[in-house]
Amino acid sequence: MDDRIYTLMIGERAVLCFPAGRLQEAQTLLKEEWLRADLRDLKSNGKPVWDGREKLTVRNADEVETGRFVRESKTLQIADDDLPIVYLVRLY
Repeated sequence: MDDRIYTLMIGERAVLCFPAGRLQEAQTLLKEEWLRADLRDLKSNGKPVWDGREKLTVRNADEVETGRFVRESKTLQIADDDLPIVYLVRLY
């Protein structure tokens, strides 16, 4: 994989990792309505992952996050044109 791994942050909390060619490309994910809707709809500890107001940012994934992405993305069943996403928070 030539892409770097990036981490989407909600406030100070690392929420998910995904690949992108460069930081500017990764930042475009923040504007995707499908992701924003998912973050509002998905629950962690019984609460929405995102309240729709807290600031979303992207940064380079650290070594632990990158390792988790590499391990877990191997088990993802996604279409070739879908973005592989690994959540770092427990979803339920």
